[in-house]
Amino acid sequence: MFLMNYRPEIDGLRAVAVLPVIFFHAGFSWFSGGFVGVDIFFVISGYLITSILISELEGGTFSIGRFYERRARRILPALFFVMLCCVPFAWFWLQPPEFKEFSQSLIAVSLFVSNIFFWRAENYFAPAAEENPLLHTWSLAVEEQFYIFFPLLLLALWRFGRNPVFYIVVAVSGLSLALSEYGWRNHATANFYLLPTRAWELGAGAICAFLTYKKSTYSNQLLSAAGLGLIGYSIFFFDKSVPFPSLYTLFPVVGTVLVVLFAARDTLTAKLLSSRALVGIGLISFSAYLWHQPLFAFARIRSLLDPSFQVMFALSFTSVALAYVSWRWVEQPFRKGDHSLIRSRSKVFAVASVFTLSFLIFGGYGHISDGSNNRGLIMQRLHKDLYVREFQEECFDFSMSRIESQGFFCKLGDQDVKPSVAIIGDSHLLSFLGPLTREFESREKSFIVSGVSGCPPFIDTYVFRPDERREICNFRNFEAFHQLVELGIKKVILISRWTYYSTGDVTGAFLFLGNDYEVPMYQANSRSVFDRKFEETLQFLSQYNFEVVVFHQAPVQKVDARRFYNNVTLFEQGNFRESLEEASLDVAEHQEHYRPLANFIEDKIRTFANVRSINFNDRLCSGTKCWLGNAESSYYLDDNHLSNSGAAMVIEDFVPDLM
Repeated sequence: MFLMNYRPEIDGLRAVAVLPVIFFHAGFSWFSGGFVGVDIFFVISGYLITSILISELEGGTFSIGRFYERRARRILPALFFVMLCCVPFAWFWLQPPEFKEFSQSLIAVSLFVSNIFFWRAENYFAPAAEENPLLHTWSLAVEEQFYIFFPLLLLALWRFGRNPVFYIVVAVSGLSLALSEYGWRNHATANFYLLPTRAWELGAGAICAFLTYKKSTYSNQLLSAAGLGLIGYSIFFFDKSVPFPSLYTLFPVVGTVLVVLFAARDTLTAKLLSSRALVGIGLISFSAYLWHQPLFAFARIRSLLDPSFQVMFALSFTSVALAYVSWRWVEQPFRKGDHSLIRSRSKVFAVASVFTLSFLIFGGYGHISDGSNNRGLIMQRLHKDLYVREFQEECFDFSMSRIESQGFFCKLGDQDVKPSVAIIGDSHLLSFLGPLTREFESREKSFIVSGVSGCPPFIDTYVFRPDERREICNFRNFEAFHQLVELGIKKVILISRWTYYSTGDVTGAFLFLGNDYEVPMYQANSRSVFDRKFEETLQFLSQYNFEVVVFHQAPVQKVDARRFYNNVTLFEQGNFRESLEEASLDVAEHQEHYRPLANFIEDKIRTFANVRSINFNDRLCSGTKCWLGNAESSYYLDDNHLSNSGAAMVIEDFVPDLM
C-alpha cells in the first residue's frame, strides 16, 4: 500500500485558509475576501481524503468502517466539545426565538445537515447571521456529506480501474461547477450551502490526489507562486458582492490546486508555507475554525453596539488559544485512542452516539418548547414587535417562478372588493401591511402589494445583488408598473429605504443601482441612476393620472432593536430611560444623513401635481432623539425596519387619506 508522505506545506496552507476566515468574520475590512478560506479547506480535504482512499482501494485494504472511524475521531470530539460549551451561553443569553433556532441548529449539526438547515431557514428578517453561534458548521456538513457519498462512489466504480474513475471524477466536478454558475444566478442561497454546487471544490482536490498518486510533488517555482498569488488576490480583493460559488471561485480553488501540485519542498512557496508558525496554526486550524464563530457571535449578542476592533482582535487571538487547548487535550487523545473508553471502533461509535443523542434530545426540547419561552427574558408584549412580520410568507419576495405563475401583486384587505390602491417597494413596505390590512378590511376596501427586498420601486431599474433577485427586481420594476395601468388602480404608494440606494446612512449599508444587468459599483453612478429613475417613475405614474404617495423612510438607527431590548433585559441594571436615550439615534445625526435626500425628494414631488409625500418622522423623533421605542413597545424590528406597532403608530393620522 502506498503511504503518502507528510507535507508540512499543506498544514501551512491550512493556516492560510483559517486565519482569513477568522479575520473576515471578525469584520476586518482588509480581509474582505477571507471567506475563500472555506474553499481552500474544501480542496485540501478532497486531496487528503482521496489520497487515502486511492491508496487503500489500490491495496485492497479499504474498509468503510475504518474510514468512518477515522472521520469520527478527527471531527467529532472537538465539534462536540465546542457545541457543549455553547449551550450554557445560549441558554442564558438568547431570547426564546433565537434559542429555538440555536436548538434546531444543534439537531442539524449533530446529523451533519446544518448546511440544509441554514439554507431552509433563510429569512430576510431573521437575526443577523453573524449572531448565530453554529452558522459556520455548514461547511463541516458539506464535507461530511462528501465523506459519506464519495467513498461509496469510488468503491462502486473501482472495478473499472483507476483511470476511468479519474475521468468520472473530472466529469462530475465539471458538472458541479456548471451547476454552481447556474445556481448563483437562480438559487443563490441553495447554491452557497448545498453539496451539489460545492462538490467540484472537493473534486478539485480529488483530482490532485489522482494526479500525484505514487509520484513526488511536482516542483515549479512559478506555478506554485502563482497559486499562492491567486489565493492572496482572492483574500484581499474579493468581497461579499462576488457570487460564491461560481467561476470566481476558480481563483482560490485553482490557486490551492497549483500549490498542492507544484509546491515541492525546494520551492519558495513550500518553504514559506512550511514555516514553523504557519504549520503550528495549521495543525490546530480545525479547532480554530470551530471556536471563532461562537466567540464572535456571543460577543455581538452581549454588546449593545458592535464590538470594537480591539475586542474582535482579542477574540481572534483567543480562538487560536482555545484551539490549541482543544487540539492538545480533546482532538489528539481521541485521534490516538489514548483512553480505554475510546480505544476500539465500537467504543468510538458508542460514545459518539451518546453525545449525538444528548444533543438531539436537548435540541428537540428547545424546538418543542419554542425556545423554552417560559423563561420570558423579554417581556411578552415586545415579542410581536421584535419577531413578527405579518404577510411575509404570503406577500413578500416572490420568486421568479411564483411571479410568472401568480403575478406580481398580492391582494390584501376585503377580498370581495376590487382594489383601488397599490403599494410597491422594498422590504420597508412589509412593516405597514398588517396595520393597513386591518384598516382596509374595517372599511370594506382592498389593496394590492408588490415587495422585493433590496429593490426600490423605480420603473425599469436594476439593483446590484449577487443572486437571482437582481433579475426579479428589474422584472418587477418593469412589468408591475405597466400592469397598474390595466388594473384600474387609482392610487400608488411608494415605500423604500431610499438612502440604501443613494446617499447611504448611519449603518453604511448600500446597494448599487444601474440601467442594465451589469451594474457599475460606483456610489456616484448609483446616485445618478437614483435621481433619474425616481423622476422617471413619477413621470410615468403622472402620465396615467395615478395619485401617488411617497413615504419618507423612518430614521435608520445605530442599534438593532432586538439587541437593545435583549441587552437591557439581561445585562443592564441601570435606568431604562437612560439606556434607551443612549441607544436611540440623535435627531441631528439623522438629519445630517437624510436631509439632503429628503430635500431632493420633495423638490421632485413639487413638480408633479398628482404626487405628494408623507413624512412621519415627527412621530418617531422628539427632543434630541429619534426613539427606538419605549418600555411598552419597540418601534423597530431591527435597526431600520419599523415593527408592526411602530408602523401602525406612524400612519395612524394618515389612514383615512390613504384610503
